[in-house]
Amino acid sequence: MFCPNCGERNSKLQNYCRFCGLNLSDATKSLKNQIVFGDDSSRLKTFASLKRLINAVSLSLVGALIVGFVGARCGDHRLFSAQSEEGEPSADARRGAKRRIYDERKFVADRRKCCRIHTASG
Repeated sequence: MFCPNCGERNSKLQNYCRFCGLNLSDATKSLKNQIVFGDDSSRLKTFASLKRLINAVSLSLVGALIVGFVGARCGDHRLFSAQSEEGEPSADARRGAKRRIYDERKFVADRRKCCRIHTASG
């Protein structure tokens, strides 16, 4: 057992601290009265678990807010729509249309080139 006054180690059988002379039996009774038992301890456990739950939920909400804010600042909010709010095609839709036109023209040009090679060699 440790003395609550000086912190030195004492035997459990001693009534007084060897170093500072504190009455250890009185200190033990006082400490036992301060320890929480029964209904109070179950309330404290419930409070502690509720506090952990609140911390987890608040941390999740803060994380979701951060992700939402970063997503709103960095991404296009009309990413999946083909038209903007004014009814015009979005930038992604315009890029896609330009890419399709380019691919079609390239296919036609390659096809003509291929046909010229076959007709010239044949």
